Amino acid sequence: MKILPGIPKIMQSVEKRGLFEYCLECEKHLLNDNVHYIIEKAFTDKEVIFELAMCSECYMSYYESLSLISRGKLEEHFAENIGDLGRISVIERYGYDFEKWTENCIVKDIQENETEFRQVCVHCLGENLVYDIMPFMLSDAALEDLYPLLSKQTKDEIERFKDRFFGFPPELAIDIDKREFVFV
Repeated sequence: MKILPGIPKIMQSVEKRGLFEYCLECEKHLLNDNVHYIIEKAFTDKEVIFELAMCSECYMSYYESLSLISRGKLEEHFAENIGDLGRISVIERYGYDFEKWTENCIVKDIQENETEFRQVCVHCLGENLVYDIMPFMLSDAALEDLYPLLSKQTKDEIERFKDRFFGFPPELAIDIDKREFVFV
């Protein structure tokens, strides 16, 4: 794990026009030096579809709300398709260059400009970026592979989460059964 100062502009809040300041769930102040948190953003052609920041406690609570079956399948899928060696080779090739870490899908050999939809996840500590398994990008093809691994219970939980925090108006709502929309 390496901690470097600064959070890339692309991972800052479009809505707030700057750094995420509060956890989406508990509203904990995220910019304290001792607060670990996750930022997830989904994009289509540089347009932000959704963005969120959650403190590590709330993020883990959300993850634990997913079914054991789904968590097991997701963990197995990532272990088989990434593994520790995958991240080590990224460090060896690119050092700690955020753009290099996120320009290619972590699971599939797809660049960001070859995907219509992508999600980027980062781990932060206060105003710093943490390099561990994150940052990473998941392409639409990788997300399509994840969706069938999810149980109905997990799909329902994602739907509740989406409705609770994003409340898309009906005309803009994303049909989770038609779009592989996964909070990772």
